[in-house]
Amino acid sequence: MSGILTKNLFVRMLIISITCLVLIITGTYFAVHYKFEVLRYTQGLYLATTHLLGIQSDQEDNQNYSPLKNKFMRLKREQVNLYFSNEDAEFLTAEQRIIEKPDDLTGFAKILVQELFKGPKKHHLATLPKGDFLRSLFVLDNGIAYVDLKNQFLDHYQGCTILEMLSVYSIVNTLTLNISKIDLVKILINGKETPTFAGHIDIQYPIKPNMLIIR
Repeated sequence: MSGILTKNLFVRMLIISITCLVLIITGTYFAVHYKFEVLRYTQGLYLATTHLLGIQSDQEDNQNYSPLKNKFMRLKREQVNLYFSNEDAEFLTAEQRIIEKPDDLTGFAKILVQELFKGPKKHHLATLPKGDFLRSLFVLDNGIAYVDLKNQFLDHYQGCTILEMLSVYSIVNTLTLNISKIDLVKILINGKETPTFAGHIDIQYPIKPNMLIIR
């Protein structure tokens, strides 16, 4: 009798091992394209298999903890508006872009600014030099986002008053109009307050969005 039970247990464990191996291979192959859809499918198939075999899974024991789920579910794709200059450098215009949005507000804000530094993909003009010039970014509970740019940023930036204005409000409008919890933006250079952005536009105080500059 014990031999039969041992044999049955061995068969059940073998089935589970084979199932898990198939799921890992399938999930890894398709995760890049389908991400959390594949994750939900593989997790559901795994749970169904363990139910059929009469074995309770660890996921059922703790519904709130799943490292694999957390890894793939933290990011979701969202359409945002990035504000670049029009071709004549007269005003800002929105360029829609799909980006991966993390759950935390600060991480989302950082991605938005980094996308601005990548430049436009359509027939717009860049408002910021291309490169890794974001030193840090944090958002306070009072709705003010602090955008700290690297000092090297100024070595790659050339602009008159109108171009500086477009650059400043490209950052300010992109953050405030995509994230409702951000009301004002304070721009720092190398961790310090500076009177102007690059010699013209005053950035001593937090700046509110400017809707009149958008077309």
